[in-house]
Amino acid sequence: MEFLTAALGNISIAKDQNQAGQPCCVVSTGSEFLKGSIECLQGADVLALDCEGVNLGRGGSVCIVQLATRDRCFLFDVNELTPESDVATALKPILENKNIVKVIHDCKQDADALLHLLGITLVNVHDTQCWDVEIRNESHNLNNTLTAYGIETNSVRDGSVYKTNPAFWATRPLTPEMIAWASGDVTALFQLYELQRTAATEAQAEAAKLSSEYNSRNVASMKLEIVYINPENMGWFIGKGGSNVKRLTQRLAGCIHVSTTHVPGQIHLYVRDKKALKTTLKLLEK
Repeated sequence: MEFLTAALGNISIAKDQNQAGQPCCVVSTGSEFLKGSIECLQGADVLALDCEGVNLGRGGSVCIVQLATRDRCFLFDVNELTPESDVATALKPILENKNIVKVIHDCKQDADALLHLLGITLVNVHDTQCWDVEIRNESHNLNNTLTAYGIETNSVRDGSVYKTNPAFWATRPLTPEMIAWASGDVTALFQLYELQRTAATEAQAEAAKLSSEYNSRNVASMKLEIVYINPENMGWFIGKGGSNVKRLTQRLAGCIHVSTTHVPGQIHLYVRDKKALKTTLKLLEK
């Protein structure tokens, strides 16, 4: 499309390509390329989606919304924007379109941030983590899931940066590293999406769809409680590989979700009711 050619020619950072070789365009508020990017996305039946932020969720911030078609990737800079901003209002009909599948890995925090910070309700989700649970009875992060399916992982990703810069995704201007990292997290999702749809039985696919829908709205509808514990006890609370948190979540039958943050000792608890909160707080007091 002409707008993409212009974007690639006039914006230096948009000349970069992500790991999959797709052209990547950064779209900020007031951008002349906002309309053209939305037109590209509106014509797709499936989109890959991810969000980056600082303590992603309503208790933190959402800084970038990544959306990709099979051959183009767009990074929408939503840092410090409101639901009334031009970017948020442009993204809303795309992400709320029931006819467009959004492929995303573990959508809970993303859906929470989109709803409470940008006023967008995420619908028609293919959550690749939910599908992996049904297909392989496994629940891992994106890179581990990609490896399990024989898909190349995002080599630019470097979680160690949070130790020195917890607000990494709020840094502006966006650096080539940030652009490559953010775009790389969505470009592999299409391959994973196709492999999962092929591998799943009819029953597994139906269960995964229901689970994806549940994940896209459950945490976003819960009440957020911010609690603090001794940072030295954080590992004990979480458990090896998140085992303690998983047991707690199963015990309370989806009435609680736990999200760690980059603030030492801080935990975001999403609770369905007072009973779930009381049970969790008792555990934290031990």
